[in-house]
Amino acid sequence: MSLDTPDSLARDFSAKLFTSEKQLEPMSDAVLPPSYSAATSEADMSDVSTYSECKATTIPAPEEENKGMTDVPVQISTLPDQRRDIVAKKGAVFNLMVVGESGTGKTTFLNTLFADELLKRVGSRRRPFPFGGQEEESAYEYTGDESANSQHHRTTKIESATFDLEEEGVTVRFTVIDTPGFGNYVNNTNSWVPIVEYLDDQHRQYLVQEEQPERSRIRDVRVHVCVYFLKPGYRLMPLDIRAMKELSKRVNLIPVVSKADTFTIPEMEAFKANVRAAIDAHKIQIYTPSDDYNLGSLYTSEVPLSIIGCHDSVMGRDGQQTRGRQYAWGVAEVDNPDHCDFVRLREIMMSHCMLDLIDTTVEQHYASYRMQKIELARSAMKDAGASEEDITAQPFCMLLRKSAAQLQEHDISNSIKFQAKVVELNRRFAKIVEKQEENFSNWETELTQKQDEFNADIKKIHRDVIDLEAAVDILSYRVRNDPKDTGGRISKGKANVADIFHRDR
Repeated sequence: MSLDTPDSLARDFSAKLFTSEKQLEPMSDAVLPPSYSAATSEADMSDVSTYSECKATTIPAPEEENKGMTDVPVQISTLPDQRRDIVAKKGAVFNLMVVGESGTGKTTFLNTLFADELLKRVGSRRRPFPFGGQEEESAYEYTGDESANSQHHRTTKIESATFDLEEEGVTVRFTVIDTPGFGNYVNNTNSWVPIVEYLDDQHRQYLVQEEQPERSRIRDVRVHVCVYFLKPGYRLMPLDIRAMKELSKRVNLIPVVSKADTFTIPEMEAFKANVRAAIDAHKIQIYTPSDDYNLGSLYTSEVPLSIIGCHDSVMGRDGQQTRGRQYAWGVAEVDNPDHCDFVRLREIMMSHCMLDLIDTTVEQHYASYRMQKIELARSAMKDAGASEEDITAQPFCMLLRKSAAQLQEHDISNSIKFQAKVVELNRRFAKIVEKQEENFSNWETELTQKQDEFNADIKKIHRDVIDLEAAVDILSYRVRNDPKDTGGRISKGKANVADIFHRDR
C-alpha cells in the first residue's frame, strides 16, 4: 500500500499553488513576484484552502536607504510546509468504485491494493435511499431477466465499505463502492443503469449540500475513480462498451484486464490492441493524468492496464518473498512490472495522481453536472416568464428552489431507467399491436371466406328458384292441355320438382 506522504502531498499542492520556473522580470523601479495560481479543493476535505490569484507589487525604498542592506525573506517559501501540516492534520477523502462481472477479481484486487483483507473486517452496507434516513432494498437495483426455473434471483446492487488508512502521518478516508450482480443475467441490457443512477445521485447530493447555509460538515460523496474490470477474452463485449461509455461521462474511468496471468504475452498484446481500438471507435473517454505528472502518453499506450490480484506471499525468482501466484511453470508476481501493470495502476491511483483524480472529478465531471443544472434552472424560469435580469439576479439556490418541479420532471423524463421503461413499454405495445393486427387479418380472411360461401349459396338458391318456376310453368301447361290425364302428369311434375330440389345436393 502506497499512500502520499506529507512531503509528496506538499509537493503536489505546491505544484498547483505556484507557477513553476517563472523568473522575476524587472519593470522599471518595481519588482513583481511570481503570481500564485488558484487551487481549489473539495469543501468536505478541507485539504486545500482557496487562494485567489493575485499579483503583489513591491515598491523599493529610496536608493540611499537600501545601501548596505541585505535581502529580507518574505517567508512565503514555507507554504509547502504549511500545506503539508494541514493535509496531515485534516486528511483526505477518496471514493473508489469497482465495476465488473462476478469472478473478475474485484475483491481480490482491493485486498491486494490495500495489502489487507479490509473488506472482511469492515464489512459492507447497502447504500441508503437518497436523502432518506432508512435503507431501501430497491435503491440502485436492477433485476435481470432470468428464466422461470432459475434458482437464484440476481440483482445489480450498490454496496460500499468505508475505512480510514494512515501512513506516515497522513490519513485518508477510503470509501470502496462495489457493484455485485453486474453482468450476471441472461439479459444484461440495462444492468449498468443502477450504477449510472448512483453516480448522478452522488453529484446531486453534493450539490444540495453545497447550497446549504451550513457547509462546515459537508461530506464528499462523489466517486473519484471507477476501475472497470474486463473479463479475459479476445475483444470487448457489447455490455462493456455501453457501460464504459455511460460511466466515462460521469467519473474518471480506468479500464483494467483482470487475471493477466491467464494470458500469454502475445495474447495480452492482441487483447489490449483490440480494447484500445474499441475505445477509440466508440469514443469512450478514459482517465488521462494531467500534464503536470508527465504520465499521459505512457499511460495511454498501456491502456487497458493488466493486473494480477493476490495477497499471498510466495518465493520469487530472486529468493525473496513476494506477492504472487505459484504455478508449475513458475511464479506470477503481482509487483513485477514485467508480469503485470499493478504497480503502474497503484502509482496512478495512490502515489502520483490521487489529487489529480479528485481535482478532475471536481473540475470536469461535477462542474459539468452543476452547469447542466444551472442551465436547466435558468431555462425553466425563462419558460415561466421570468426576465433575464431577474434570472441573473437570483442566487443558484433560489434558482433550484423556484424551478424544482421542472427540474424533477426533467430528471424523470431523462432518467435512463425511465427511458429504458419507455423503450420496453413501446416494444411491448408494438408486439401487442402486431398481434392484434395479425388477429384482425385472420378474422378478415375468415369473414371473406364465409361471405364467399354465403354468396355461393345465394346463387345456388337463386338458380333453384328459377328452375322451380320453370317446372311449375311446364306442369301448368300440361294440365291445361290434357285435363283428363292429370294424375299421371301431376306425378311426373312432382318428380321433376323433386329433382330440382335434390340437384347438386
